[in-house]
Amino acid sequence: MIADVVGPWDWQAHPEVWFLVAAVVVLGWWAARVIGPKVVPAGTPVTTPFQRRAFVAATILLLVSADWPMHDIAEDHLYSVHMLQHLLITFIVPPLFLLAMPGWLARLLILEGGFGARVLRRLTHPVVAGLIFNGLIALTHWSSVVSWSAEFGAFHYGVHVVLFAA
Repeated sequence: MIADVVGPWDWQAHPEVWFLVAAVVVLGWWAARVIGPKVVPAGTPVTTPFQRRAFVAATILLLVSADWPMHDIAEDHLYSVHMLQHLLITFIVPPLFLLAMPGWLARLLILEGGFGARVLRRLTHPVVAGLIFNGLIALTHWSSVVSWSAEFGAFHYGVHVVLFAA
């Protein structure tokens, strides 16, 4: 096992994490600098200082929770750190990204009045959202899923994506 060869504090590269975080930063910059000025009325700020701080906090926490050393300690050494990682990518990072999203961007992504808006309205009903979230949490912590997640890195990554999206 890799834990026998690599110590918890030995640096390991995670380019997939760097790519993901870089993509988030580039998309955020592009939305705020290129799209925002085209859709926001003149004289209105594209983003607020609070939204910018929320975006920076979410991005930093995403990087901290998915990169060295937390990722390596969580994967190979301490299950408690792994659960902290899950808490961050489930309960902290996604709400911060939602707080960072300006209303104009949300309207563009949802396409007000369209099919996406109708689906999202149904999925975000408190009872439906609660059932989906709790069902996904239960499913991702089912013993077979946890075993597969421990054996297959790509499957584990998929579980993290599901937790983030939930």
